[in-house]
Amino acid sequence: MKVDFKQSEGKMKPMHAVNNGPAGSVRGFTNAPLFTEAGIPYARLHDSAFESRYGGDRAVDLHRIFRDFSADENDPASYCFPSTDGYLKTIDKAGVKIFYRLGATVEHAYKEGAYPPQDFEKWARICEHIIVFLVCVTPAENG
Repeated sequence: MKVDFKQSEGKMKPMHAVNNGPAGSVRGFTNAPLFTEAGIPYARLHDSAFESRYGGDRAVDLHRIFRDFSADENDPASYCFPSTDGYLKTIDKAGVKIFYRLGATVEHAYKEGAYPPQDFEKWARICEHIIVFLVCVTPAENG
């Protein structure tokens, strides 16, 4: 195969997406401008526990948003979204599209959220409620 660099084949698909979105800190530092400058198109929220400004390991993981599996999954008070909201707002402000991962961050030592759920149907309803929240209450609507 030969490549003719004088011949255009059209626009290239962006291939520089990243794991996790822009970081922030309690002192207000953020690397979001670097994301914007680099034109990062997508951030996959997987193992996002590093993000302490937004609650660390409570920012994205399903078992951190719905902390008590014995709680009523239909009661909005059973969910804790503030950490997730802050994190998603920062990513959105940088112009980065989000691939939200429903699941748990890998736990190499103490296991908390990495075990199968006690009730798969309830777990599915919890996932559904989180998805509805993320779709219906977008970062832009939260200000």
